[in-house]
Amino acid sequence: MSVSIRHRYHYGNVLINDEKVITGDAITGNAIPALRKNGSLRYMPFGGVIDEDCVFGNAIPVKLVNLTCFWWNDIGMGSDGYEIPLNHAVKGYLFHGKYYVAIRNDQPLHWEIQRPTTNYHTENVVSIR
Repeated sequence: MSVSIRHRYHYGNVLINDEKVITGDAITGNAIPALRKNGSLRYMPFGGVIDEDCVFGNAIPVKLVNLTCFWWNDIGMGSDGYEIPLNHAVKGYLFHGKYYVAIRNDQPLHWEIQRPTTNYHTENVVSIR
């Protein structure tokens, strides 16, 4: 069964499935970000879902970030969407060069994370007189 997700990219949302971008513009294509130990993000293609109870031994656990919704269809629409708060990480696995969302009871596994926010507008007011 095909699934689709919505992830936040800069200030917009991108809907993707395991094959392509459904809606939205992103130079990353159907790649999604995982949080590395040093705080940076690593983008890899989205591969679909993997059942948490049946994970292969060589799958590497990762923290997927900026995912905001999950659907059990390949078009990213419908009443079966599962909303994920923006400040949450989603458990995933890196397997054969793709990120897979971990699910249990047909829902993605997620938890709240604390990430420092970057203020790009610090001291941007200057006097012109």
